[in-house]
Amino acid sequence: MKVPSLRGPYLLSSDRVKLAVTQNSPGVYATGSIKFGQLEPLYVGRSDDDLAAQLLKQIGIHASFSYAYASSALIAYQMECAMYHAWKPRDNHVHPVKPKDSNPICPVCGQ
Repeated sequence: MKVPSLRGPYLLSSDRVKLAVTQNSPGVYATGSIKFGQLEPLYVGRSDDDLAAQLLKQIGIHASFSYAYASSALIAYQMECAMYHAWKPRDNHVHPVKPKDSNPICPVCGQ
């Protein structure tokens, strides 16, 4: 799986999350700082069911975020794995966790 195209970057605040992430959906995100108009990813993550709610939990950790919706928890996991392996963000210390009640294989490393 290739690295997904993300929307953003946006400032990571409650107001910006609510304005940008309008669908109640699984998805992936990257948080970090903006350099030359692009997000420098320091952390990647996902939500299996409510992307906006997960992003709201990240407020105060990094200054900015970018995101993409996913059609399912499995697709969100695969997208997160692609971002994790491509960008090697400094604040991700372990491989992405598999979705609950499933055992998919990482599309990049086979883990």
